Amino acid sequence: MLAQNNEYIEEAADTVFRLCQDERVRMECEAREDYYRTQLGIQQMMDRQEAALKAQAAALESQTVEIKAQAAEIDRLHTWMKAHGYDPTDI
Repeated sequence: MLAQNNEYIEEAADTVFRLCQDERVRMECEAREDYYRTQLGIQQMMDRQEAALKAQAAALESQTVEIKAQAAEIDRLHTWMKAHGYDPTDI
């Protein structure tokens, strides 16, 4: 009501309104940028964890293959021992 009677106050009120709107828009833009930075950080963390899990799975698979090869060698040696008169359970 006061602004309607005085053009200077009306102009000041309009300026304050525009500045408040600009501040609100700026804050919304900053919030959006923060959201995207956070999402990118989360995605990068998940990618690193996925890579670490894949590396662990590959190492586990390699160890499993090695254990199976060693078990096969033990079985082969037990068979050889039995064939040559040795009892592998005495060892």
